[in-house]
Amino acid sequence: MDASNVYADLDGISTDAAGLKSISDAQGGAMNYLASTLDDAARALRSPAAGIALQRVGADLHQAGMQMGATFSDQGDMMSGNTGIYDNADQDAGSHISSLDALT
Repeated sequence: MDASNVYADLDGISTDAAGLKSISDAQGGAMNYLASTLDDAARALRSPAAGIALQRVGADLHQAGMQMGATFSDQGDMMSGNTGIYDNADQDAGSHISSLDALT
């Protein structure tokens, strides 16, 4: 068994986890910007009903975006945790294989 193939796969998991965190951060920033923009638009409109509707839309979009961002972040954290678990299991398996190889 070639351990380099396993490590390459673990490197991919780490890269994916970092990518998900980056997406989470970017989405959170975009949602904050959108919410701020809609709040500004609501203040600029003279109709109280239009302003309230835009504030509600902004708040809903902000909440949905932040929840999605948190989901990406959580998934990235879980993938990072899995990398450690797989790495430890790989080292254990490599040790067992070496022990068996030494018997022959």
